[in-house]
Amino acid sequence: MRRFYCEFCGAEVNEDDEVCSHCGAIFVAIKCPRCGYRDKQHRFHNGCPHCGFLSEHPGSTDEWAPIYSKRADPTYRRPMPSWVFWVVLIVLGGSFVILAQIYARL
Repeated sequence: MRRFYCEFCGAEVNEDDEVCSHCGAIFVAIKCPRCGYRDKQHRFHNGCPHCGFLSEHPGSTDEWAPIYSKRADPTYRRPMPSWVFWVVLIVLGGSFVILAQIYARL
């Protein structure tokens, strides 16, 4: 049988509890103690979907794990979309043209 603990006070709680009976904390998500992955408790039915912690098959992952694997890494930063570069370039170019016209009229 799996055992669950409150992240705030450390008291043992039931898997179905939505509120800690000891400290009153509301459980919004479960956090894997090994990799730090957070998600709703139904996703942890067979262990951590990211690293396989407490699963019957160590290291196994489900079909959603590749999507969440980078999000669980605290050092991961999403790359900036390429359209941002082009918008900034157009704004700077337009600003340069406007300033050049103002300077020419002086």
